[in-house]
Amino acid sequence: MNPASSLPPPCDILLFVTTEDEVKAIQLAAQSRGLTFEPRTSSELGDYFDLEQVGRHRVLAVKTRMGAFQYGASTSKAILFERETGAQKLIALGMAFGMSRKVQGFGDVLVSKSIFPYDDREMVDSPTGPAPNYSRTRHRQANAGLIALFEREVKRTSYTFRISFGTLLSGGARVSSQQFRDELFNHAPSGRFPVIGGDMEGVGFLAVAPAERPVWIVVKGISDFGEDPVADTAPSNRATACLNAATLVLSALQNDG
Repeated sequence: MNPASSLPPPCDILLFVTTEDEVKAIQLAAQSRGLTFEPRTSSELGDYFDLEQVGRHRVLAVKTRMGAFQYGASTSKAILFERETGAQKLIALGMAFGMSRKVQGFGDVLVSKSIFPYDDREMVDSPTGPAPNYSRTRHRQANAGLIALFEREVKRTSYTFRISFGTLLSGGARVSSQQFRDELFNHAPSGRFPVIGGDMEGVGFLAVAPAERPVWIVVKGISDFGEDPVADTAPSNRATACLNAATLVLSALQNDG
């Protein structure tokens, strides 16, 4: 890392990643487009990556810890960096689990039109034991401008992977159970958009801004299907998922004239 500076520079877009695979994917996608990817350190906020100008956007990337609830995870990092950089939009990218092998494949990219926070639930008694009640849980809409950004990109650019828009289930569980994945899918109330997958980090963005003024979107590639943790998380699947998500994000920003 470069010598520490007091604060990161101002920017309008913050990208958030969690794993080393996701960091490498942004770097590769940036280099393939002739973009800067410079590791830097802030003495106050920690490590980040400076992509400088991407199209008409000033972009920084931030690495968080897995999940949303611990210090250094998506919630705390988003709040700290948004406040200090003045960023107007937040994009989480990386890996997610898909919902159906029948219509989805490894490396397909999921773009959130909304997030359903599945941990926000009431547990009630039922004939078969405790059951989740989601009657008071609300789908949280992503930023309309960012949704439109990616919709424009999909219309003007052809990709080798499929891109789906819809709802992501987001919460604290590391999902390696088909039964749990299907339970989430079956119990979550239908919203405006179909459920296309899930992750652990997107839910952290819900604390960053009011529900009526969201500043975020989640763009992630399918690395697994929330089932067998061995068969579904081969290194090649993770790398492909991360690179495809990073490719879509940086292409959309670079082509946004």
